[in-house]
Amino acid sequence: MTIIYLYVFLLGLVFGSFSNMLLFRLTRHESIFGRSYCDVTKKQLTWKDLIPIVSYIYYKGRCRECGKKLPIKYPIIEFINGLFFVAVCWITITLFNQTRFPEVIWLAIFLLVMFQFAYILILRLIE
Repeated sequence: MTIIYLYVFLLGLVFGSFSNMLLFRLTRHESIFGRSYCDVTKKQLTWKDLIPIVSYIYYKGRCRECGKKLPIKYPIIEFINGLFFVAVCWITITLFNQTRFPEVIWLAIFLLVMFQFAYILILRLIE
């Protein structure tokens, strides 16, 4: 069961990273399509620059390209998203074990709650 929570936490980190990208680009009225880049040098980031939380810690909170300090809010949003995904997964599994609804219903509920959370988080942080 622990491996499920680990996967769900990692999925939450990815959604948190995606939320950060949306926040960054929507507040600057940029397209949400295309590769991530350094906002100072405009160089494209590599895959190892985009690993949620790990990249932030590895590069000591700075951009690999130019050394600019990155806001702490990025890993915090990713971490909160990961924790929230695990919490909702735990609740969903607990309720699933107590009811007779089909698995597909619980999966749909889980995904709906996750997308709602990510959407609300993005809206709140844009304000």
